[in-house]
Amino acid sequence: MPDDTNVELEVVDPGTLIEEAAENTEETPEVNEAEQAVEEAETPEDKVEAVKTLRKLKLKYNQEEYEEELPFEIPDTPEAKKYMEERLQLARMSRDKAAEKSALEKEIRSFVKELKENPEKILSDPDLGIDLKKFAAQIIEKEIENSKKSPEQLRSEKLEKELKDIKDEREKEKTEAQEREMERLQETAYAKYDSEVEQAIQSSGLPKTPYVVKKMAEYMLLGVQNGIDVSAADVLPLVQDEIQNDIKQLFEVAPDELVRQLVGKDKLNQIRKQNLKKAPPVPLKKSVEDTGNTKEKLKPGEKPKTYRDFFGV
Repeated sequence: MPDDTNVELEVVDPGTLIEEAAENTEETPEVNEAEQAVEEAETPEDKVEAVKTLRKLKLKYNQEEYEEELPFEIPDTPEAKKYMEERLQLARMSRDKAAEKSALEKEIRSFVKELKENPEKILSDPDLGIDLKKFAAQIIEKEIENSKKSPEQLRSEKLEKELKDIKDEREKEKTEAQEREMERLQETAYAKYDSEVEQAIQSSGLPKTPYVVKKMAEYMLLGVQNGIDVSAADVLPLVQDEIQNDIKQLFEVAPDELVRQLVGKDKLNQIRKQNLKKAPPVPLKKSVEDTGNTKEKLKPGEKPKTYRDFFGV
């Protein structure tokens, strides 16, 4: 098996490369300058000469940097260098993989050869964990048993073993086919459930976050485990109630500052604006009179309103 892998490198026309780069990438001074030089050239030969070229590339492979000398010149543009760097790195990786495979095959051939020539030495290796005396005793016992059997009995046992091997192989193929079909059905079911969950969440107004999806999946799984055929729409009200109760309980016991952090400044401002729109208009005169007199207006035993009362959270 050859140790090296031949890699064919496609020579790219400089003019074509620059035209494609102008369409697919953001404009840079280098590309603009190259485009202008190519446009001003009158012949294909002049176009090639108008573009700056290079014969070496600095590459990085396996955390090591090295310089690769090219067999031909390429345009000195970011697109051309990136294209060539990727091809050279792939070629080097391919050569390394081919060398690794060749070395592994060489080791295996050497092992098999030595096993044939000196099986005792190979099987005595502690890493294999083989008890040679026990292994030899098993072989001798089997030979003694076979010597007591008639040729017809030996042929019958051989045929029985072959049939058993065929049956086992068929069972293995059947099991693998069933596993593949089960995987296909599971993927189909996952896609169906995912679509149902997404549609249910969109109709509910809840955000499609991992937390919400997990809650819905837990309820649907609970139904399946108990033999109940439920859909995402069926469990949606339960999920909404649980999420609302969780948030409500959290806000009731959490410090005010933590609640502000959880809700966020933007959301609090949004709630405040909505509450102001819902509140009835206050006459200007009364609004001026009430300014700064909140404490005097409070009834005995009445506490000032907190941000929870004001924002309705």
